[in-house]
Amino acid sequence: MGKKTIQRKLLVTAAVSALLLGTAFCMTTNVMADEGCAKRISDIETQLQFAEGAGNTAKVIGLQKSLANVKQNCTEQSMTAKSEKKVQKLNKKINETKEDIAEHQEEMKEAMSKGKMDKVHKQQRKIEEKQLKLKHLQGELSGKQ
Repeated sequence: MGKKTIQRKLLVTAAVSALLLGTAFCMTTNVMADEGCAKRISDIETQLQFAEGAGNTAKVIGLQKSLANVKQNCTEQSMTAKSEKKVQKLNKKINETKEDIAEHQEEMKEAMSKGKMDKVHKQQRKIEEKQLKLKHLQGELSGKQ
């Protein structure tokens, strides 16, 4: 593989990284908007119906306790706080992954300047892995996954 081919791949990798990184800033805090208290209650009631239909007494008892707990303690404020905490955690992971990508890009540039093609390929693989991780995290943040 020629040096120009590698440089093109490096530019493409950098462009893809920039595109992925830019989308992270467009995310909102509505990650769990569809997971309000009403949805949680509905989900538990559905599971409860299946457990009753299957004659699973232990499961029914556990789900009844869960349902009572959610009805007693779940508030939209607690759901909002939980959602915001998840967003903060995901943003932290996204930022760490972006930093990892930048580090691998620097290492790849350095290896390229020294003509160490095996290290260039190794860093390129690491960049691709981190970009996939970043895409997954961003999808999770936007509620698409």
